Amino acid sequence: MADALYLQFLDGATRTESSVFVDLRYYIPAPGEILLPWSPVDGDMCASNYRREGNSLVYEVPSPSAPPPKPDPDAMLTAIWDDPVWQSAPEARPIRPQLAAMKDLLKVYLERGEIQRVYEAWEDIKIGLPAPIAALVEGYAAAFNVPIKEG
Repeated sequence: MADALYLQFLDGATRTESSVFVDLRYYIPAPGEILLPWSPVDGDMCASNYRREGNSLVYEVPSPSAPPPKPDPDAMLTAIWDDPVWQSAPEARPIRPQLAAMKDLLKVYLERGEIQRVYEAWEDIKIGLPAPIAALVEGYAAAFNVPIKEG
């Protein structure tokens, strides 16, 4: 078969982002690679809008994923305050005002979209915290979608 357009599926995947234009007489597929002839439907050249079903392609635009929940510093701080760690480590209670101040900083920086400043503020605050309290804060930040650290 002369040059043709194919969708390239690797390792049994049912969706792909890869399309190739090759001549199968000279093409050596990689192990686990499946090429399926592709004729775009209604001019839709987005490879991920096609799903592999056996040796056939089905045009199926994936449903959009829900946006991540909005960061909630207030709920994060409430969860931190309500955590039983404060009963087991009363010596850590003087840190709580510092965490309250962090919440206000988070709100301002998040509203402005200054995520790098959020990371920097957390790194500054984290310096004076005992490791278990820092881990507690990072855990609740993740639970309430508050980006306090990179990665």
